[in-house]
Amino acid sequence: MTDGPGSSGRERANDLIPPQALAPLTVAMLVDLNFLGVPKVIIERAGRDAWISVLLGSAVTVLAVVLMFRLLRRHPGKTLVEMSEDVLGRFLGGAVVLLYALFWTAVTASIVQMQSYLFTRALLPNTPPLILTLYMLALAFYLARHGVEPLSRLCLLFLGLFLLTLVPLGLLVTARAEGARLLPIMEDGWMPVLRGAATSYAASHGTEFLLMMGAFLTTLRGGLKASCVGVALVVVPAVFVTALLVVRFGPHGSAALAWPTLSLVEVAEVPGFTGFRLDPIFLSVWTLFVFASVSFHLYLTGLALQRVFRLRSVDWTLLGTAVVVTGVCLVPVNPQDLLSMVDQTMRWMVPVFTLAIPIVLITVDAIRGSIQGQRPSGEPDPGRAGE
Repeated sequence: MTDGPGSSGRERANDLIPPQALAPLTVAMLVDLNFLGVPKVIIERAGRDAWISVLLGSAVTVLAVVLMFRLLRRHPGKTLVEMSEDVLGRFLGGAVVLLYALFWTAVTASIVQMQSYLFTRALLPNTPPLILTLYMLALAFYLARHGVEPLSRLCLLFLGLFLLTLVPLGLLVTARAEGARLLPIMEDGWMPVLRGAATSYAASHGTEFLLMMGAFLTTLRGGLKASCVGVALVVVPAVFVTALLVVRFGPHGSAALAWPTLSLVEVAEVPGFTGFRLDPIFLSVWTLFVFASVSFHLYLTGLALQRVFRLRSVDWTLLGTAVVVTGVCLVPVNPQDLLSMVDQTMRWMVPVFTLAIPIVLITVDAIRGSIQGQRPSGEPDPGRAGE
């Protein structure tokens, strides 16, 4: 591999993408395993109004995306690393980037561990989860080291498969579904809906990848629209699946199932296909998006570390991240306990990394810009002294 991105002030050809590529990348980062575990938690908290919670949570996600693009426009052609160092200084800015790298590493490890468990449980019961973990991380490392452009092409290919999964789900709506279970709307008031919305928003971890894309977009124009389209491509199916679970199993029945989405598609019950198992097909499709998400998280972490430490190549940071993720995945943990731990942690972490830190960077940047605008021409900036 040649010099890493940013090492010579110019990005590699395979690290440059058009703004439209942000749509499939956003979908890949949001989907991962969310469709398998998150609907259960939202329904537990919001009941039959869980679909409303998904809509409200997505509105906050869009707000976070808008704020991130506002920061990107203030620092065109820069990633989170350069933006943080410009605003907060090299050491404090570097510390912020390391927090993101740690967050992405933890998310990657949890996704890989959960996916390995689900895949061995449903498809390969005699295969040790560690083998699947090593295989996925090896492929992810190979893909990530080639840059974001191949990643975006892969995500675009998987996007069509993701949308096609809605067709059999639509057929299953008629199978023992009772639309009356969605009524009455808002019977228990706003509080359960807001709790479900907080869970829905917490599941939007991944949108913060946009903070790293400033240096890799051929133009910022159209990037915000493409990102919002990507969010919509996830939100619409999420609302549909959440409502479908309620009309199929009821709020209490959905909350009682370990993996309600897989239970929904476990066996087809339509004329001509009765008894045909669909869950392996759905799990295989979701596995593709898990792989794309893991690869992109690995790429983001390796890229952030490479830029912070001014390394020539991103290979070593990618490899180090993959090794750390493998080590974390060796720790035995009950999948349901892991799901609960991720849920509790993300409720605090996602607002920090998608809203709080971007708001701080925008605010401090605006204050510094105001101070510099009032300083007489030629007077040095005290905030940059010694950098």
